[in-house]
Amino acid sequence: MLTKKFVIKCDEGFHLRPAQVFVETASQYNSEFIIKKSDTEEANANSILGLMSLGLDL
Repeated sequence: MLTKKFVIKCDEGFHLRPAQVFVETASQYNSEFIIKKSDTEEANANSILGLMSLGLDL
């Protein structure tokens, strides 16, 4: 399994529209994308509800 780490910085916050575009893009690939807010909080990037559950200034 290949693992890559990235930091996403959004000056305006990770609001609903950018999050939706992110989910749509991630869903195009046959891969698992996990978004981590902290060591204990994570969500599947293919799910807008998962991202919303993290409270990323949506």
